Amino acid sequence: MTAESIPPTSPTPAPSLDTAAGDAAAAAPAPTHGRRNQRRFRILWAAMVGVILGGLSLSAVSEFGKARSDADRAVADGALILKQHMLHHFEGADVILRHSAAEVATLGWEALNLDRTRLDLQALAEGSSWVHGLWLLDAAGERRIATAPADAAVRDALAVLARRAVDAPDGLLIGDPVAGAFGSGSLFLIGRPIRSADGAYLGVATLGIPGADLADVFSHSVLGRNGAIGLIRADGVVLARYPAVSGMVGRSIVDSTVFAEIRRGAESGTLRVDSVSDGRQRVVSFARVGNLPLAVTAAYSTSDVRAAAAAAMTLQWAFGGLVLLVLFGLYPMTMRRLRFEEAAAHDLAERELLFRSILNNVGVGITLVARDGTIRFANTGFDRLLHYPPGGLTGANIEDLTHPDDRLGTMYRVSRMEALGPSGIAYEKRYLRRDGQDVEALVTLSLKPRMGDQEPLLVGVIQDLTEQKAREKAIAFQNSLLRIQQEATPDGLLVVDAGGRVRSCNARFRELWRVPERLVEDGEAEALLAHVASHVVPGAATAGDEPGWTRLRLTDGRIVDALEGDLRDSAGALLGRVWFHRNVSARLAAEEALRESESRYRALVEQSPEAIVVHADDRVLFINRAALTLFGFGPADVPDGLAVTDLVAPSVREQVGEATRATAEVPWNGIQEDLQRRDGSLFDAWIISAPIRLHDRPAAQAVIRPLDVGDGVRGRLMQTAKMATLGQMAAGVAHELSQPLNILSMGLEGLRLRLAGGSVPPQETAEKLEMATRQCSRMAEIIDHIRVFSRSSKGRLSAFDAAGPLTAAVDMMRPVFARESVALEIDVPPRAGVVEGSPVEFEQVVINLLRNALDALLERRADGDVEPGWQATARLRVVPEPQAPQLLIEVSDNGPGVPRHLLQDIFEPFFTTKREGVGTGLGLSICMNAITKMGGTLRVENRGGAVFSIRLPLADNAVAEAAGAPVVGLSGGGTGAPMPGVPTGHVLLVEDEPLARQALAVYLIEHGFRVSTASDASEASAKARLDPPDAVIADLNLPGGDDGATLIRRLRERDPRLPALVVTGAVIADGDPVTRVATAVLLKPVDARRVVQALGEALAERRRAESAPI
Repeated sequence: MTAESIPPTSPTPAPSLDTAAGDAAAAAPAPTHGRRNQRRFRILWAAMVGVILGGLSLSAVSEFGKARSDADRAVADGALILKQHMLHHFEGADVILRHSAAEVATLGWEALNLDRTRLDLQALAEGSSWVHGLWLLDAAGERRIATAPADAAVRDALAVLARRAVDAPDGLLIGDPVAGAFGSGSLFLIGRPIRSADGAYLGVATLGIPGADLADVFSHSVLGRNGAIGLIRADGVVLARYPAVSGMVGRSIVDSTVFAEIRRGAESGTLRVDSVSDGRQRVVSFARVGNLPLAVTAAYSTSDVRAAAAAAMTLQWAFGGLVLLVLFGLYPMTMRRLRFEEAAAHDLAERELLFRSILNNVGVGITLVARDGTIRFANTGFDRLLHYPPGGLTGANIEDLTHPDDRLGTMYRVSRMEALGPSGIAYEKRYLRRDGQDVEALVTLSLKPRMGDQEPLLVGVIQDLTEQKAREKAIAFQNSLLRIQQEATPDGLLVVDAGGRVRSCNARFRELWRVPERLVEDGEAEALLAHVASHVVPGAATAGDEPGWTRLRLTDGRIVDALEGDLRDSAGALLGRVWFHRNVSARLAAEEALRESESRYRALVEQSPEAIVVHADDRVLFINRAALTLFGFGPADVPDGLAVTDLVAPSVREQVGEATRATAEVPWNGIQEDLQRRDGSLFDAWIISAPIRLHDRPAAQAVIRPLDVGDGVRGRLMQTAKMATLGQMAAGVAHELSQPLNILSMGLEGLRLRLAGGSVPPQETAEKLEMATRQCSRMAEIIDHIRVFSRSSKGRLSAFDAAGPLTAAVDMMRPVFARESVALEIDVPPRAGVVEGSPVEFEQVVINLLRNALDALLERRADGDVEPGWQATARLRVVPEPQAPQLLIEVSDNGPGVPRHLLQDIFEPFFTTKREGVGTGLGLSICMNAITKMGGTLRVENRGGAVFSIRLPLADNAVAEAAGAPVVGLSGGGTGAPMPGVPTGHVLLVEDEPLARQALAVYLIEHGFRVSTASDASEASAKARLDPPDAVIADLNLPGGDDGATLIRRLRERDPRLPALVVTGAVIADGDPVTRVATAVLLKPVDARRVVQALGEALAERRRAESAPI
């Protein structure tokens, strides 16, 4: 087989992009096909080699079999020929020996003419070429007649044969061979016994047969180069062999396998041809010589057989070898070719895979479109561009994917592409994404020409321009904005690129330096900068106010600050330079005027009789002489870093600190606080604060006016406003008190009549008394509320839940609204949120706002400017703001609202929109100050009526958790439950009202107390000296010289730990001295059970203190 007969291999072609979408991830099959071709070639090559080798082997077997058959025939023929030859020789020899024996037996040795007989025998022997010599031996073994000389070996052999002939039967005797090779003196002897007529042994007649006779029988070519013939005696002795082998003649082969085979053959008288192992592979034929104990052998060597077979196969092997040589020569060449094709196919597959991967992962879309607009192939980039899954665009029509406004132009270009040729065109168009959105793209269209029977296709490369267009629009917008900013900046701006060309020069720059238009149009930076330098006074440059700026003085007297710097990219390469020029002439003049004004202002403030303090971040920045004198400082005694809180009483420092931080943005119209002098003494003052700017930083200016204790203007104004509010609510309060009094009166009168008419069941009596107790408690709550609201407050801050004051304000105002038939809608949760401030002032703020809403609604109803079905309504609600840490409270109405031009002035003191004689004009001003003090804001707007919005910051978590109900500092009457198991002891009860004194004493005695009573302070002091009490209960207002508070002080001089309860019906203000003296203050009317509870708590606390270790 030649190389041309092997079919060429080629890689399996990948799917064409013209007809398939092409999966970029698909593995190419070409390498597998190449390896399959190699396997096929190896199998075919091996089969051909096997066939040739098999044919040669079969030929070798056939030739060897033929050679073996020829060898078998040769040895068989050789054995037969040798057998006939030996039989002829032995028959002739037997005739001679019989003749010789007959003469001796007839004549006897004595009568036998030896000479004549020898001559006859010699003539007879010489007539037979195969007879070497003739010897007649007598019975004694002596040679009587010899036709040939005999050497020692022959004589010994003759002697042996003579001895054997004595007892041998009549017939031929085969003697031992004589050592030597045939043809060179080797021979073997045969003999016949000579016996007389009576059978007496007379001797033996012997003949010597030379081995050379065998050479005449068989030629060398018949049995091959290594063939042999031989004569073997029945006892296994080799008589003759040709060709001669040294030591072989005379050797016995009795013990060999060959002898056994020869013997069987000799005995059977048949011819045998077999392979016999005689040390060499031979083909041997055996034949018995007549009835003689002899066998002839003919052997053909297997090496000669193989040689003959090889000689016969030489041509075949030569041809087969030539074919194999050709095959072995073609194998590497063909394998190299197949491997090259495999590598080429693999490389082609990898290139195709790489091409597909690049095609699908390239940053642009690629598509193949038929002339009718059908998409034959679209890569994943195009799929992603239009939001389709991979392969989703294959088979679609390009017209359906094109924006309707661009379809006509697209189809026109597609129709003209065949005329344009492969050069192609590029144009911009819009596609429609799968979700309907527009995609702007740059399309490069070229023609893929027709190849064979393939249709021509249009190759489109689509680059997404959507982001680029957006960036261009953004850049254009930024450039436009930059140009606007450059023109709007107060500085003159000049930008020069690295080549010395002017890139930007705004109008301010041209105006500042009076730049001619021709310099701007030329764009030469050198000429423009020379023009600028011509306006600058040489040598007058100084450092500007800001780092890096240089101050220039111009020839016309103007002052210009200049800044220049390099423009570099991110790699540090120089892009150009930029100059900023700022005309500071007007600013410097204004600063000079400002300094003069500030100097005059400082002098004015210094000479002001009002104490003025300027502060920021809790630090005093300026304090005038009046303030130094007020706080007790000398001109040189003010310490550095004096804090604002150092000038405030310790008890209110935290609240004032928070308020001062708030004044940086919101002004105070006035707040009354305790301040502290340098020597530690306190004084009450009225503070007005407003935000200012000092040295271009936020600050606050406070004006401080000292006040006498309890005589502050703001306090008096607020108290006046409270009293005015109470006066306006008097009718409502009277109604609220008349209801429980009426119920109490009718209930007690009914009980009295029942008692007068007969017995009353105990259960009914208990129910009537319980009803009377509840009505008394209700009146006590109303009176407590009025008392708390009406007392004077300095605005001390505390933490409280805003729901308490809101609910209290509603409770006070609800009767007023009801009397005027005005609806009051409330949306206040039980827990509105914890704030910090004064609950009393916060309640007054809400009452004022509700009162204003009521007045506005009554005014609108009186004017008659209402729609049909209009209902006067005020609302109070807490608006949730989950995202902000603040509380929003709205008080609104559907009245006429606040005139828009008065919204800014409504919170000013003594400003009012009410008719003359109604209101003081202080309500909203007081509300604003109170809310500001709490850190909140108060705003007003019109939304279908006036809406007042209060925003208060919520307290932090720790303060909120500690806060409970509104903190008032006093205990009302209430209906507190008695404490079971309270401690008891000796109680001194001081009360000027006999009935009240008697009732309370009886109640205390019933609860296990020992009670002493007194009507005034002197009587109480005397009884205390005689019988020291464990606790004292005293009315605040006692007849005589001393009140209850003074009495308690005197009693505590003897017993400092004496618990003291004060019971009073007076209004107790925040910080009243009695609150610091009394253990607890109970406000009349008071529940006796609450007295027992408070008394028990005070006694228990004293006993714990007394039992504690010192």
